[in-house]
Amino acid sequence: MNKLALFISILLFSTNISSANVLSSGANQHNIKKILVKYNLKTIKKIGDSKFFNDKAKEVYLKEFNNKFIILNFWANWCIECVNELKSLNNLQKELDKLKITDIEIVSVSDNTLDFEKLKNFYQTHKINNLKIYFDLSKNLMNEFKVNSPPTTIFIDKEGKIFARFNNAYNWREPSMIDYILDIKDNNH
Repeated sequence: MNKLALFISILLFSTNISSANVLSSGANQHNIKKILVKYNLKTIKKIGDSKFFNDKAKEVYLKEFNNKFIILNFWANWCIECVNELKSLNNLQKELDKLKITDIEIVSVSDNTLDFEKLKNFYQTHKINNLKIYFDLSKNLMNEFKVNSPPTTIFIDKEGKIFARFNNAYNWREPSMIDYILDIKDNNH
């Protein structure tokens, strides 16, 4: 299965739509383009100026990750799927570090209302040691991206344009997923 078909399979799975007719071996580019249009994957939107915070309670803005491909993940500590996905993102970051890839930034933002120490303890308990701690106490960032409930992951290209959204938990550490991320990052989607 090619990378675009893999991406569309993931998208269709996340939107609970059957992919049997679209991604059969006879699927053509015309069908794929229809899907991309239907799910607005080529509707580009620039990131805004919503602030969120790091583990030192310092304000952070997405535009600070200038010229990086951003994997923006929203999660919550009460969501089991979110915690499992956070672990896979932690493993993805470990793999990216091993490959010496520095132009991808994984930004996992908690909607957590816990205090800083409890959030740090949460990371330690779940062995999340490759990701930085970010949280969106006032839910400004979640509102900007219209995230009603986590987990949600959004891809933002190096120009600060949003081009993909995943509304379910995924195993981001799968080799095919890593290949897909590296391919779209290098080809600027």
